[in-house]
Amino acid sequence: MDKEIIELEKQLNGDSATSEKFIRDEAEALAKKKREISESLKKAEIEIRNLLQVMSKAEAKKDAASSLKEKISRVTLCPECGQKVTSEHKFEIETRAMREIQEVDEKMSEVRTLKDQKEFEKTSLEKELEITGNKERAMQELEMKSDALSEKHARKKRIVQEKEDIGLRIKELEKEAFALETSLEDLKDFELEYQKKKLEFEAAREREKELEIKKAGFSRMCENLSSQILQLAKEIARKKKHEADAIYLKEMRDWISKNFSEILLKIEQSVLATLHSQFESLLRKWFAMLVEEQEMNVRLDPDFSPIVEQAGFDTEYSHLSGGERTAVALAYRLALNQVINSLISQIKTRDLLILDEPTEGFSYTQLDKMRDVLRELNLKQLILISHNPKIESFVDNVLRAQKEGHVSRVV
Repeated sequence: MDKEIIELEKQLNGDSATSEKFIRDEAEALAKKKREISESLKKAEIEIRNLLQVMSKAEAKKDAASSLKEKISRVTLCPECGQKVTSEHKFEIETRAMREIQEVDEKMSEVRTLKDQKEFEKTSLEKELEITGNKERAMQELEMKSDALSEKHARKKRIVQEKEDIGLRIKELEKEAFALETSLEDLKDFELEYQKKKLEFEAAREREKELEIKKAGFSRMCENLSSQILQLAKEIARKKKHEADAIYLKEMRDWISKNFSEILLKIEQSVLATLHSQFESLLRKWFAMLVEEQEMNVRLDPDFSPIVEQAGFDTEYSHLSGGERTAVALAYRLALNQVINSLISQIKTRDLLILDEPTEGFSYTQLDKMRDVLRELNLKQLILISHNPKIESFVDNVLRAQKEGHVSRVV
């Protein structure tokens, strides 16, 4: 009997050792895999950043080529020598720009494809890293539970074995008691021995009851462990849901970081286009009211610089007369003032305008047109600084200043 018990304990210990070794080896393999995935993830992030830099440089090159193509299409005269730019020269530059744009688009397509592949690889690595981490934690929990269950299993076997031994002992004692009762009359001298055996029997019964109580306790402990396993399963399900939510939030964050700057740029371009259109319309209006020549017109380039046209051709600013230059400057100032007032509602001086020498170089006809402009403005307060006596008829109040000894005084 003792040899069988020792053999069973050896087998049980051997199984436990094998299980512990498997869990330990599995945990080390998971840790190694986690380190390898982390290194691969870092490499993927570095490659994505490098691809983004390549895309940024390619976009800048494309924008430069597009800007050159747009500018050359509008140029009629060389800004350096003043000679007319031939259509052949324009076509050559535009062809070169289109070739650069096409090359950049092809390269951008290749880079975007490679970037998408790297981002997909990064996402897969992140998911695999998360799954490996969960497995590693689960393996650690399994290792602790395995140790606890092995100990309890061994204790349970020992108690069952003790119970069986006591049961056999009880049967032996019962047989001995029966034999003693049968031969009681012949063995009265053995009464004391009988009482002793009876006490041993009662003690054995008490021991059996204690073992039954311990068995019930271990049964309840097994039920508690089963309940804990169910709770852990629910906790795992809850954490998987949190993992799915985290992946969704990360996808939303990636989408915002990728598209927000493009949306903001489009909004800015739209606002500037609206302002450009409004500014150009007001500039044309005031310029048309101030110039005498009907064939002369003005427009804005993309950088909001005024360009004067005469008979359908662009005219250099230096070729304009003094009155025409003043008309351009005054029309630009009035248009800018109205655009700013309409854009920023908090300005408190929108009904106040101060103009310093606004009619320098004007003809008499232009001075009369200036009166129409001031009436069209319809401001509550207008302050004009001028040396032209005719301006006095345009205003309600006149203040004259005289300079004496480098000091101006109101006379």
